[in-house]
Amino acid sequence: TLTAQELGVSFLIRPANGLSVGLYLDARELRRRVRERAQGLRVLNLFAYTCGFGVAARLGGATEVVNVDLSRRVLDWGAENYRLNGLTPAPGEFRAAEAFGELKLLSKRGRQFDLAIVDPPSFSTAKGERFSAEKDHARLLQAVGAVMAPGATVYACSNLDRWSLPEVERRSVAALAALGARAVDRFGAPQLDFDALPSRLKVVELRLRAQ
Repeated sequence: TLTAQELGVSFLIRPANGLSVGLYLDARELRRRVRERAQGLRVLNLFAYTCGFGVAARLGGATEVVNVDLSRRVLDWGAENYRLNGLTPAPGEFRAAEAFGELKLLSKRGRQFDLAIVDPPSFSTAKGERFSAEKDHARLLQAVGAVMAPGATVYACSNLDRWSLPEVERRSVAALAALGARAVDRFGAPQLDFDALPSRLKVVELRLRAQ
């Protein structure tokens, strides 16, 4: 293991861990934005992996962060990232759960968030059910919308090669049209590191209607 620094933030990296070394560099710009904008916000981090966005939100002054991932192992890794940055997790900050089930539970409890990061894998299988980012994109964002406060921000992410950034924007806005969503920004991976290839990561920043 080693400790890496990104924009002054520490992350535990396991270089021999195959494709899952602990941090995806193409999301650096999104981590930066989350840190800059999290002050005083309630933040939901879905498909949290090692909680890079959760660390960024807490360092940025978020009042509450909920990291959701099916794997307890990567959430424990996320807790190590918290400790590396002098952060003490609050009770319930790491939720080992399937995303749709957790969103349903949060909605039932009347929970609301001001900012959400939705960065699903392209494909996964959980509890015998197959998740496809292409097939389930709209359903996932609508479930997220059910726990967002008026005027909230949703970062909708996609790694599907077949979808362009404008396509991700179109689908994401349509999925949350009932909440008055509009795209206020869109971007990909940092060109400093990824200028040789089209960005696989696509991020659309959505703003929901304030009431």
